[in-house]
Amino acid sequence: DFGKYSLFGLLTGVVGGISGVLLLWSIEGITHLRQAQPWALWLLPVNGLIIALLYRLAKLPFGNGTHRTVLAARGETELPLRTAVVVFFATILSHFGGSTGREGAALEMGGSAVGWLAKRFRANEADRRRLIVGGMASAVSGGLGTPLTAALLATEMTAHIRSVWTVWTCL
Repeated sequence: DFGKYSLFGLLTGVVGGISGVLLLWSIEGITHLRQAQPWALWLLPVNGLIIALLYRLAKLPFGNGTHRTVLAARGETELPLRTAVVVFFATILSHFGGSTGREGAALEMGGSAVGWLAKRFRANEADRRRLIVGGMASAVSGGLGTPLTAALLATEMTAHIRSVWTVWTCL
């Protein structure tokens, strides 16, 4: 089990961390662009329409993303990979001047990307839930630069499971 969960933890950290860092770098880039081009603020209504269209085309529910990610970590719903893609672009478009954060986006991107990875590895349900939580934590760590907070998030979300392998995978 040690080898299996070490591999799961490594893959989770890499995939989730990369998605978080990619989000962070993209937000910083789009913020610099918006500051250099003040007229871009006028694109917000168009961006809103594009975001709504993205969610509709991807057949994703609009407005309950972080809650849905937590439900997926509990095994109560599925979180498709397209969630990561749509959330990434919606967050970037929103940062043209809209009021949005990166915390929820990082959670959703990390959880859905690693959830997809868990399916590819045919992980059982308990392992899939552990991996989703690890993906959420690693994306928060990469996207916000807060590894201790991410570890505490993973520990808190998995406290009810009481498994040393869950904690190992998430750290």
